Amino acid sequence: MNNTVIWLNTKELKHHSSHLTCFCDVIRCLQSLRPYHGLLLLVESSELLNHLPPDASPALVRLVRMYSPLKSLQTLAADADLTVSQVFQLAGHLLYWARATVIYPLCESNVYVIAPDSPTHVSSPLIERFSEHFPGMNLLQV
Repeated sequence: MNNTVIWLNTKELKHHSSHLTCFCDVIRCLQSLRPYHGLLLLVESSELLNHLPPDASPALVRLVRMYSPLKSLQTLAADADLTVSQVFQLAGHLLYWARATVIYPLCESNVYVIAPDSPTHVSSPLIERFSEHFPGMNLLQV
């Protein structure tokens, strides 16, 4: 089986959506969005839900609760009982707010590699965050 190698540059990933400085940029991005794309939240879903106003869209709340980087937008729409069009609109808001970026859904057959210039020295905050998310594992040994 062929594996796809995907480089993750942690510096770019964190600020990937920050280039969407006006709503017209979001519109251009959404025009190239397809149902097979996915979302990668740039904050924890619990943090995003906690910072939503009390009158936030119930559709957005459902979307974030059903979120997984393994799901395509089409699957996410079905799981959240939304139309794909609604998911595209909500994704546009998340992109504009710099809370998400568009990705191809994560897949077990792909190989994900951290970019060589990523800060992975022993005292890097990435090492600690990785250990928090994956207890018992060390980023430098994976």
